[in-house]
This record gives sequence, C-alpha cells and structure tokens, in this order.
Amino acid sequence: MDKKYIDSITSLKGIFIIVIVLYHVNAQFGNVFSDKLYFVYEYGGLIGNCCFFMLSGFLLTLNNKEMIRNGNITFMQYILKHIWKIYPLYFFSNMCQLLINIYDYGFLQSFNVAEFLKVALMITSGWIDDFYPYNYPTWFISVLLICYILYYFLTKSSKKDSDFYYVFILLLLIWGQILLQNSWSIPFCYAHNGQGIFNFTLGIVLCEMYIWLEGHKYYYKYITTISIGAFAALVIGTFIWGLYAFIGNLSFVYSLLVCPLIIYFSIRIKIIRKVLSAAPLVRLGKISMSIFMWHVPIAGFLRIITSKYVDDIANYQEAYFIVYFVIIIIWSIVSSRLDARFHNYVNISLKK
Repeated sequence: MDKKYIDSITSLKGIFIIVIVLYHVNAQFGNVFSDKLYFVYEYGGLIGNCCFFMLSGFLLTLNNKEMIRNGNITFMQYILKHIWKIYPLYFFSNMCQLLINIYDYGFLQSFNVAEFLKVALMITSGWIDDFYPYNYPTWFISVLLICYILYYFLTKSSKKDSDFYYVFILLLLIWGQILLQNSWSIPFCYAHNGQGIFNFTLGIVLCEMYIWLEGHKYYYKYITTISIGAFAALVIGTFIWGLYAFIGNLSFVYSLLVCPLIIYFSIRIKIIRKVLSAAPLVRLGKISMSIFMWHVPIAGFLRIITSKYVDDIANYQEAYFIVYFVIIIIWSIVSSRLDARFHNYVNISLKK
C-alpha cells in the first residue's frame, strides 16, 4: 500500500484512540465536556472499538496474508512477533494499574494469583474467562490475540483452495454475530469474542475489497458514489429522526456501515486523505498504542495526586482535563520511544 494510504490509516487510529480516551475518562473529570462532545460520550466507545478491531483485521491481512500463504513465516514466528510488539506496554500499564488498585482498595482485595496469571498471559477476556484486566481497556488485546490466531489458521488452511478462504470468512462473520446476539458464559464464546471476531473479520473483508479494487480501478468511482450516498442518507436520516430511531441496532450499523465508510473515505477521498496525512495526526497515530495502554493508569495516578494536594478539584475540572491530556501525550511519546529502544536492545541481544 502507498505510504499516503498508510499515513491516513495511522492517523485514523490516533483519532479513534482519542475518542476512546474521552469516552473512558469522562466521569473522572466531572463530565465537563458532556454537552460539547455529546456524540463522543454517547457513541464514541462503541465506534472506537468497532473501528479498532476493523483496522487491525485490515492491516493484518494487508501485511501478512501472502507471507502466511507462501510459508514464509511459521505460526510461532507469527504469533510471537505480534505478541512481542504489544506485550511490554500491555504488561507494564497493567502492573501500574494494579498498584493503583492496591492503593485504593488494599492488597487482599486487589490481588488474586489466578487473575494475575491471566493478566500476565493476556488471556483475561474471551478465553476461559471474561473479566476485565487491571487496566480494563486492554481487554481488547486478549480478544485481538484470538483473532490473530484464527486468521493465521484460516489463511494457512486455505492455501491450496482460495474458495475455502472466503467460506471461512463468511463463517467467522456469522459466528461473530451469533456471539454478539447471545450472552453466553462459555470459554471462547463470550460477547467480547463476538465483537472482536465480527469487526476484525469485516476488516479482512475491507482489505480484500481494497486489493481487488486496486486491480479493477474502473469500479472505484461507482463504489465511492455509492459510499457517499449511503453516508448522506445516514446523516439526513439521523438529523430528521434521531440516531436511535433511524438506525435501531447501533452496533450492527456501526460495523456494517459507519466504520467501513470511515475507513474507505480515509483511503479513497483525496481531501480526507490529505487532511489525515498531516504530520501532527500521523505522529498522533504512531503513539496511539501508548495512549491506549496508559490513559487509564495515568488518570488514576493524577486522581491520587490531586486528591492529596488540591482541596476543591471540582472547581478546576476543565483545566484538570487539559492537564491530563498534556500529560498523556507527553508520556505516550516518552513511552513509545522507550518501548522502541527496549525492543531494539532485546533484538540485538538475541542476535548475539
């Protein structure tokens, strides 16, 4: 994929991470921007999750499909590469949140050996249990790991017959919807699995469509026209009847219409692509994983500090909110660089 498209997707990740952060930390800051950012607080968490899984499926397909099919990477190489990329940030942010929990509730209420092991192994949500890790937004990582595993075997097993590949994709979409519609408490069959598998697989479908369209560019203008029409209908219908009344099942429409349109426009609409390729947005996207991993622990540390030194924080909520965002951006830049140096150091050591 051309660098300008990669930059657009990178920026898109950063934007949706900010939406998720706003959604998660709203209550801690006295809901100060609830009126001004109503749409974010009402719908942002769900849209952010859908898009995050979708972009993960899109990028994984783009970067790994042929490598897996051609046998250029073993399963262990593949899965360790993806775990290693996110594990240090995941582990240390969870340990920091555990310390905050111990401070708030005491050691005995906060620490359980079985739960600690599940957090350390990234198998809290969607595996044999479905509970939130200490750093609760990182439940996403546990489900994403399952999606990575499914994708590898889906692609590998369909090497000799590509038709099976598309059949498996269809089956995963159906299975994801079944899990979303049922509140089961069975290992690997939770609602979180459904949300992850359904949207991750839609990301695979979007990538396959993109690859096909790159070879049939004549159809781009028709797809773009239809997409703009669908988006316009969504906006007009929402304006006239309201989002809930017009759409009904929000999660289903987000997954099948809103998020795919956002991703498609970010790649194909020139003006949108140009905006998303702006250097500040691309830089935001590059530190987005650090922002995601650290936004809850840093909010917790800030709450502990301000409760000790500020008597009436309620009078300074907007300033408090701004300070928090400055801190999270600065720390995420530092954390991303430390993480890159750590990976580089270990990789050099292993080669020796």
